[in-house]
Amino acid sequence: MERTKLKQLFYLHKEIELEHRRLKALEFKTASDSSMVARMTNIAQSHGLSDSIQHEIAQIRQALNKNIKQCLAETKILDDFICAIEDSETRLIFSLRYIDGLSWDKVAMNISPCVTADSVRKTHDRFLGQFK
Repeated sequence: MERTKLKQLFYLHKEIELEHRRLKALEFKTASDSSMVARMTNIAQSHGLSDSIQHEIAQIRQALNKNIKQCLAETKILDDFICAIEDSETRLIFSLRYIDGLSWDKVAMNISPCVTADSVRKTHDRFLGQFK
């Protein structure tokens, strides 16, 4: 598997997380606006804001769904790649980094308190270097 494909999946996970947070924030704002609108006397004036937010929510949901579908397809390919790795530590490194989306520091902490972020990254790099 190419390093660029692995990076793409890593950042796709991050993008999905960001879109999910944006969606939740907008949904919260919409709920807050709805309760405020019910108390306002001029409902028509605030209706445009709500429509704008609803449109933005729809766009984010569409992008989120597209990215989730792409992520699922790429994750299946990655799962097959990881399962084919013979060394269990290397499998764990790839899984924690690309499936769970952890930083190198967090990958190292999950492996053992005795390993460093540099050591797990180097194990990762050496493994990928075999395929050049």
